[in-house]
Amino acid sequence: MEEYYEMLLPYVRKGGLIVIDNVLWGRKVLDTERYHDCDTMLIDSFNKKVEKDERVENVMIGMRDGLMVCSVL
Repeated sequence: MEEYYEMLLPYVRKGGLIVIDNVLWGRKVLDTERYHDCDTMLIDSFNKKVEKDERVENVMIGMRDGLMVCSVL
């Protein structure tokens, strides 16, 4: 997931959007102490990476399995 994000980012113009689905993974990423399977931990790590990435502004929409919308700065 992180590799795909890094490969995609240079191709998105400033002001362009990246939309990522399933970022809440059935709400498992909200409780990583209870759910620490590989998929949950990878998605949690990705979410934290994007949150700290100064190249984008992002918002996570908590409907269904979660949707993250990133605007490239």
